[in-house]
Amino acid sequence: MGNKLKCPKCKREVTWENNPYRPFCSKVCKLADLYSWLEEEYRIKISDDIIKDFPHVELELKKVNLKNSKKIKKE
Repeated sequence: MGNKLKCPKCKREVTWENNPYRPFCSKVCKLADLYSWLEEEYRIKISDDIIKDFPHVELELKKVNLKNSKKIKKE
């Protein structure tokens, strides 16, 4: 029978065992999720504590924000 879970993309119920696309139900859902990350539809919140402990993270965030603002101006 196996463990059942819902595909994070389409919410269909799938089995964990013998599923090469887990946790997704198919290659299509796996690629759709990757596309969402690449298009920056998903975001990971970074707490202020992380920024204080790792100053290079703040520098990288500034670079990303600068690059994104230039991209927005061009459109």
